Amino acid sequence: MRLPRRQGRRPSRSTRATGARGTFLLSVLLCLVAAPCSASGYTAPTCTPISGLSRVLHAPGVFVGDMHGTVQSPAFVKALICHVLKSGRAVMLALEYPSDQQHFLHSFLHSHSTDPSRALLASPFWRRPTQDGRTSRAMLQLLNWIRRRIAEGAAVRVVAFGWEPPRGVTGTARFNARDGRMAAQLRAELAGLPPGAFPIIFTGNVHARKTKGLPFINAPPDAANAKPLGYRLRDLPYLHLNIIHDGGSIWACYGTCGLHRFGKPGPAVSAFSIRPSSDPAYDLDYFVGPISASPPAVAGHLKHP
Repeated sequence: MRLPRRQGRRPSRSTRATGARGTFLLSVLLCLVAAPCSASGYTAPTCTPISGLSRVLHAPGVFVGDMHGTVQSPAFVKALICHVLKSGRAVMLALEYPSDQQHFLHSFLHSHSTDPSRALLASPFWRRPTQDGRTSRAMLQLLNWIRRRIAEGAAVRVVAFGWEPPRGVTGTARFNARDGRMAAQLRAELAGLPPGAFPIIFTGNVHARKTKGLPFINAPPDAANAKPLGYRLRDLPYLHLNIIHDGGSIWACYGTCGLHRFGKPGPAVSAFSIRPSSDPAYDLDYFVGPISASPPAVAGHLKHP
Protein backbone atom coordinates (compact mmCIF):
# COMPACT_ATOMS: atom_id res chain seq x y z
CA MET A 1 0.00 0.00 0.00
CA ARG A 2 1.42 3.36 -1.03
CA LEU A 3 0.97 6.36 1.20
CA PRO A 4 -0.41 9.47 -0.50
CA ARG A 5 2.22 12.03 -1.42
CA ARG A 6 2.19 15.14 0.64
CA GLN A 7 0.86 18.06 -1.36
CA GLY A 8 2.53 21.43 -1.19
CA ARG A 9 4.72 23.93 -2.94
CA ARG A 10 8.07 22.66 -4.20
CA PRO A 11 10.87 24.19 -2.09
CA SER A 12 12.96 26.87 -3.76
CA ARG A 13 16.63 26.32 -4.66
CA SER A 14 17.78 28.49 -1.74
CA THR A 15 15.57 26.56 0.65
CA ARG A 16 16.97 23.24 -0.58
CA ALA A 17 20.52 24.55 -0.20
CA THR A 18 19.78 25.69 3.35
CA GLY A 19 18.36 22.27 4.15
CA ALA A 20 21.43 20.52 2.75
CA ARG A 21 23.73 22.69 4.85
CA GLY A 22 21.63 21.91 7.89
CA THR A 23 21.86 18.18 7.23
CA PHE A 24 25.64 18.41 6.82
CA LEU A 25 26.02 20.39 10.05
CA LEU A 26 23.82 17.91 11.88
CA SER A 27 26.04 15.04 10.65
CA VAL A 28 29.16 16.84 11.86
CA LEU A 29 27.59 17.50 15.26
CA LEU A 30 26.57 13.88 15.59
CA CYS A 31 30.14 12.81 14.84
CA LEU A 32 31.51 15.18 17.46
CA VAL A 33 29.01 14.09 20.10
CA ALA A 34 29.06 10.33 19.47
CA ALA A 35 32.62 9.56 18.25
CA PRO A 36 35.02 10.99 15.67
CA CYS A 37 34.03 10.18 12.09
CA SER A 38 36.35 9.59 9.18
CA ALA A 39 35.92 11.17 5.79
CA SER A 40 33.97 8.07 4.71
CA GLY A 41 31.58 8.42 7.65
CA TYR A 42 33.09 5.57 9.71
CA THR A 43 32.46 5.90 13.44
CA ALA A 44 35.05 4.26 15.68
CA PRO A 45 33.81 2.04 18.53
CA THR A 46 34.40 2.60 22.23
CA CYS A 47 38.07 2.00 23.04
CA THR A 48 39.80 0.49 26.06
CA PRO A 49 41.51 3.36 27.92
CA ILE A 50 45.27 3.87 27.55
CA SER A 51 46.83 6.30 30.01
CA GLY A 52 49.59 8.42 28.47
CA LEU A 53 48.36 7.71 24.94
CA SER A 54 48.95 11.28 23.72
CA ARG A 55 52.71 10.58 23.58
CA VAL A 56 52.05 7.93 20.94
CA LEU A 57 49.32 9.67 18.95
CA HIS A 58 51.64 12.62 18.31
CA ALA A 59 54.23 10.30 16.72
CA PRO A 60 54.20 9.31 13.03
CA GLY A 61 54.24 5.60 13.95
CA VAL A 62 55.27 3.01 16.55
CA PHE A 63 57.03 -0.27 17.10
CA VAL A 64 55.09 -2.32 19.66
CA GLY A 65 57.35 -4.92 21.27
CA ASP A 66 55.48 -8.15 21.96
CA MET A 67 55.99 -11.15 24.21
CA HIS A 68 54.37 -13.69 21.90
CA GLY A 69 51.65 -15.75 23.55
CA THR A 70 49.81 -13.40 25.91
CA VAL A 71 46.23 -12.16 25.94
CA GLN A 72 47.32 -8.65 26.84
CA SER A 73 49.67 -7.62 23.99
CA PRO A 74 47.07 -8.16 21.23
CA ALA A 75 44.50 -6.46 23.46
CA PHE A 76 46.79 -3.43 23.77
CA VAL A 77 47.25 -3.30 19.98
CA LYS A 78 43.48 -3.53 19.53
CA ALA A 79 43.01 -0.57 21.90
CA LEU A 80 45.76 1.39 20.14
CA ILE A 81 44.21 0.81 16.69
CA CYS A 82 40.84 1.85 18.09
CA HIS A 83 42.21 5.15 19.42
CA VAL A 84 44.10 5.89 16.19
CA LEU A 85 40.89 5.34 14.20
CA LYS A 86 39.09 7.68 16.59
CA SER A 87 41.69 10.33 15.83
CA GLY A 88 40.64 10.13 12.17
CA ARG A 89 43.79 8.42 10.86
CA ALA A 90 44.11 5.26 8.79
CA VAL A 91 46.12 2.38 10.28
CA MET A 92 48.69 0.00 8.83
CA LEU A 93 49.28 -2.95 11.16
CA ALA A 94 52.50 -4.81 10.31
CA LEU A 95 52.71 -8.34 11.70
CA GLU A 96 55.67 -10.67 12.09
CA TYR A 97 54.03 -13.20 9.76
CA PRO A 98 55.81 -14.63 6.69
CA SER A 99 55.29 -12.21 3.82
CA ASP A 100 54.38 -15.11 1.53
CA GLN A 101 51.31 -15.67 3.73
CA GLN A 102 49.90 -12.21 2.92
CA HIS A 103 47.15 -13.59 0.68
CA PHE A 104 45.74 -15.66 3.56
CA LEU A 105 45.48 -12.54 5.72
CA HIS A 106 43.91 -10.48 2.94
CA SER A 107 41.32 -13.16 2.10
CA PHE A 108 40.39 -13.54 5.76
CA LEU A 109 40.10 -9.82 6.48
CA HIS A 110 37.86 -9.22 3.47
CA SER A 111 35.91 -12.47 3.63
CA HIS A 112 32.12 -12.60 3.37
CA SER A 113 32.05 -16.25 4.45
CA THR A 114 29.98 -17.40 7.41
CA ASP A 115 33.18 -18.96 8.83
CA PRO A 116 36.07 -16.71 7.68
CA SER A 117 38.52 -18.14 10.22
CA ARG A 118 38.50 -21.59 8.63
CA ALA A 119 40.75 -20.72 5.68
CA LEU A 120 43.14 -18.69 7.84
CA LEU A 121 43.53 -21.48 10.40
CA ALA A 122 44.20 -23.94 7.58
CA SER A 123 47.15 -21.89 6.28
CA PRO A 124 50.68 -23.27 6.80
CA PHE A 125 51.72 -20.60 9.30
CA TRP A 126 48.77 -21.22 11.62
CA ARG A 127 49.33 -24.99 11.50
CA ARG A 128 53.13 -25.13 11.79
CA PRO A 129 54.47 -27.59 14.40
CA THR A 130 56.21 -24.87 16.46
CA GLN A 131 53.62 -22.47 17.84
CA ASP A 132 55.39 -19.53 19.48
CA GLY A 133 52.39 -17.31 20.20
CA ARG A 134 52.14 -15.37 16.94
CA THR A 135 49.17 -17.55 16.01
CA SER A 136 47.46 -17.56 19.38
CA ARG A 137 43.76 -17.36 20.17
CA ALA A 138 44.31 -13.75 21.23
CA MET A 139 45.88 -12.94 17.86
CA LEU A 140 42.93 -14.53 16.08
CA GLN A 141 40.57 -12.43 18.21
CA LEU A 142 42.51 -9.29 17.26
CA LEU A 143 42.33 -10.14 13.56
CA ASN A 144 38.62 -10.92 13.82
CA TRP A 145 38.05 -7.54 15.48
CA ILE A 146 39.96 -5.84 12.66
CA ARG A 147 37.94 -7.80 10.07
CA ARG A 148 34.70 -6.48 11.58
CA ARG A 149 36.01 -2.92 11.64
CA ILE A 150 37.04 -3.17 7.97
CA ALA A 151 33.53 -4.42 7.11
CA GLU A 152 32.17 -1.31 8.83
CA GLY A 153 34.37 0.94 6.71
CA ALA A 154 37.47 1.43 8.89
CA ALA A 155 40.69 2.24 7.04
CA VAL A 156 42.89 -0.58 8.38
CA ARG A 157 45.44 -2.50 6.35
CA VAL A 158 47.32 -5.53 7.71
CA VAL A 159 50.64 -6.48 6.14
CA ALA A 160 52.94 -9.46 6.74
CA PHE A 161 56.67 -8.67 6.81
CA GLY A 162 58.22 -11.79 8.39
CA TRP A 163 60.82 -14.13 6.92
CA GLU A 164 62.71 -17.20 8.12
CA PRO A 165 66.32 -17.91 7.00
CA PRO A 166 67.11 -21.31 5.51
CA ARG A 167 68.16 -24.16 7.76
CA GLY A 168 71.83 -24.22 8.61
CA VAL A 169 72.04 -20.51 9.38
CA THR A 170 72.24 -20.20 13.16
CA GLY A 171 73.02 -17.83 16.03
CA THR A 172 73.69 -14.15 15.42
CA ALA A 173 74.08 -14.74 11.69
CA ARG A 174 70.53 -16.11 11.58
CA PHE A 175 69.20 -13.20 13.64
CA ASN A 176 70.88 -10.63 11.38
CA ALA A 177 69.75 -12.35 8.19
CA ARG A 178 66.17 -12.45 9.40
CA ASP A 179 65.98 -8.90 10.75
CA GLY A 180 67.77 -7.53 7.70
CA ARG A 181 65.24 -9.14 5.36
CA MET A 182 62.31 -8.02 7.54
CA ALA A 183 63.64 -4.44 7.59
CA ALA A 184 63.82 -4.39 3.79
CA GLN A 185 60.27 -5.76 3.53
CA LEU A 186 58.97 -3.14 5.95
CA ARG A 187 60.68 -0.29 4.13
CA ALA A 188 58.96 -1.36 0.94
CA GLU A 189 55.58 -1.43 2.69
CA LEU A 190 56.12 1.91 4.43
CA ALA A 191 57.18 3.55 1.16
CA GLY A 192 53.61 3.13 -0.08
CA LEU A 193 51.97 4.37 3.10
CA PRO A 194 49.19 6.90 2.37
CA PRO A 195 49.74 10.41 3.80
CA GLY A 196 48.61 10.61 7.41
CA ALA A 197 48.32 6.85 7.89
CA PHE A 198 49.66 5.50 11.18
CA PRO A 199 51.92 2.41 11.06
CA ILE A 200 51.92 0.01 14.02
CA ILE A 201 54.78 -2.49 13.73
CA PHE A 202 53.82 -5.36 16.04
CA THR A 203 56.83 -7.60 16.52
CA GLY A 204 58.79 -9.42 19.19
CA ASN A 205 60.28 -7.02 21.71
CA VAL A 206 63.82 -8.15 20.84
CA HIS A 207 63.22 -7.21 17.19
CA ALA A 208 61.70 -3.88 18.27
CA ARG A 209 64.92 -2.74 19.98
CA LYS A 210 66.47 0.42 18.50
CA THR A 211 69.98 -0.28 19.82
CA LYS A 212 72.65 -2.61 18.48
CA GLY A 213 73.42 -5.86 20.29
CA LEU A 214 71.53 -8.37 22.40
CA PRO A 215 72.63 -7.91 26.04
CA PHE A 216 70.97 -11.08 27.36
CA ILE A 217 72.38 -14.00 29.36
CA ASN A 218 71.21 -16.54 26.78
CA ALA A 219 72.28 -14.47 23.76
CA PRO A 220 74.20 -16.31 21.01
CA PRO A 221 77.95 -15.75 20.38
CA ASP A 222 78.81 -12.42 18.75
CA ALA A 223 75.51 -11.00 20.03
CA ALA A 224 77.15 -7.58 20.38
CA ASN A 225 77.00 -7.31 16.59
CA ALA A 226 73.34 -8.23 16.32
CA LYS A 227 71.30 -5.58 14.50
CA PRO A 228 67.62 -5.78 15.46
CA LEU A 229 64.84 -4.69 13.15
CA GLY A 230 64.25 -1.53 15.17
CA TYR A 231 67.93 -0.63 14.99
CA ARG A 232 67.95 -1.05 11.21
CA LEU A 233 64.95 1.28 10.93
CA ARG A 234 66.10 3.78 13.56
CA ASP A 235 66.21 6.53 10.91
CA LEU A 236 62.40 6.48 10.88
CA PRO A 237 60.91 8.88 13.45
CA TYR A 238 58.85 6.16 15.14
CA LEU A 239 58.55 5.43 18.84
CA HIS A 240 59.73 2.06 20.16
CA LEU A 241 57.51 0.51 22.87
CA ASN A 242 58.24 -2.47 25.11
CA ILE A 243 55.74 -4.53 27.09
CA ILE A 244 55.96 -4.38 30.89
CA HIS A 245 53.85 -6.73 32.99
CA ASP A 246 53.17 -7.74 36.59
CA GLY A 247 53.68 -11.50 36.55
CA GLY A 248 51.40 -14.21 35.26
CA SER A 249 51.71 -16.76 32.48
CA ILE A 250 52.56 -16.91 28.78
CA TRP A 251 52.42 -19.44 25.94
CA ALA A 252 55.86 -19.26 24.37
CA CYS A 253 58.83 -21.22 23.07
CA TYR A 254 61.47 -20.90 25.79
CA GLY A 255 63.35 -24.15 25.27
CA THR A 256 60.02 -25.91 24.88
CA CYS A 257 56.81 -24.49 23.45
CA GLY A 258 54.04 -24.34 25.99
CA LEU A 259 52.83 -22.66 29.14
CA HIS A 260 55.45 -20.73 31.12
CA ARG A 261 54.91 -18.80 34.34
CA PHE A 262 56.40 -15.51 35.53
CA GLY A 263 55.59 -15.68 39.22
CA LYS A 264 52.40 -14.80 41.04
CA PRO A 265 50.32 -12.32 39.01
CA GLY A 266 49.65 -8.89 40.46
CA PRO A 267 46.28 -7.15 40.62
CA ALA A 268 44.35 -6.68 37.39
CA VAL A 269 44.29 -3.24 35.80
CA SER A 270 41.28 -1.55 34.21
CA ALA A 271 43.35 0.42 31.69
CA PHE A 272 46.68 0.15 29.94
CA SER A 273 49.31 2.81 30.58
CA ILE A 274 52.29 4.21 28.68
CA ARG A 275 55.34 5.56 30.47
CA PRO A 276 58.99 6.44 29.71
CA SER A 277 61.32 3.44 29.46
CA SER A 278 64.47 3.06 31.52
CA ASP A 279 65.92 0.79 28.81
CA PRO A 280 67.74 2.81 26.11
CA ALA A 281 66.58 0.24 23.53
CA TYR A 282 63.05 1.67 23.82
CA ASP A 283 61.42 5.09 24.09
CA LEU A 284 58.39 3.99 26.11
CA ASP A 285 56.96 1.06 28.03
CA TYR A 286 53.36 -0.03 27.87
CA PHE A 287 52.14 -1.58 31.11
CA VAL A 288 49.45 -4.26 30.85
CA GLY A 289 49.24 -5.49 34.47
CA PRO A 290 49.35 -9.26 34.96
CA ILE A 291 49.69 -11.36 31.81
CA SER A 292 47.75 -14.50 30.96
CA ALA A 293 48.72 -17.17 28.43
CA SER A 294 46.95 -17.43 25.09
CA PRO A 295 47.42 -20.91 23.58
CA PRO A 296 47.51 -21.67 19.85
CA ALA A 297 44.30 -21.00 17.95
CA VAL A 298 44.57 -24.35 16.18
CA ALA A 299 43.76 -27.30 18.43
CA GLY A 300 46.29 -30.10 18.63
CA HIS A 301 49.27 -27.92 19.58
CA LEU A 302 48.46 -27.66 23.28
CA LYS A 303 51.61 -29.02 24.86
CA HIS A 304 52.59 -28.33 28.44
CA PRO A 305 56.20 -28.60 29.63
